[in-house]
Amino acid sequence: MAAADDPDDAGRLSLNTTVLVNDSVGAGSSGEFAIRSSLFSDRISAQAEERQKKSAERLSAVEALDFATAPSADDPYRSVRAALFESYSSDVIASSSEEHEESSVLVGVLAVVVVPVVLLAGVVTGRIWARRRRVGT
Repeated sequence: MAAADDPDDAGRLSLNTTVLVNDSVGAGSSGEFAIRSSLFSDRISAQAEERQKKSAERLSAVEALDFATAPSADDPYRSVRAALFESYSSDVIASSSEEHEESSVLVGVLAVVVVPVVLLAGVVTGRIWARRRRVGT
């Protein structure tokens, strides 16, 4: 039996290692997990420790980042950003939004006029069709 205690001894985990490393479990489960026989080996433990070290290195690199630094005065892209908005005019945006508003009003008026006309045409056509069927039978 192997026991794993947490640091404050609040709980205990007991593992039956014969289930993990022994082939005498039965019920056809002897070859299901190829890694089962090496779970507690030195190679697996070394890999786990290496992963923990790499994780700690990444964490220390993240802690070293400082986002509070201001951009330097000799910014090479300052002239590019200034040139991007050199000929900027807010009139272009305002006129396109006005055109959009006019077109949406036009679509609304068109819908108010066309929908009743189509409905009326459908009702009239239906009555004519029904009258023809009554006369024909």
